Amino acid sequence: MKDGECIKYTNQRVEILNFLQNNYSHPTVEDVYEGVKKKLKDLQSYRLSKS
Repeated sequence: MKDGECIKYTNQRVEILNFLQNNYSHPTVEDVYEGVKKKLKDLQSYRLSKS
């Protein structure tokens, strides 16, 4: 990433950040994935039902 570039806002990134902020251990990639996958699945289901 170059100076001045912003990271794109996505629900996935927000959920991962929320998980990391609320987790006081040192999670593995698998821990993060397991921790956010249900929440992201719920968000995707909600979007599909709204369409």
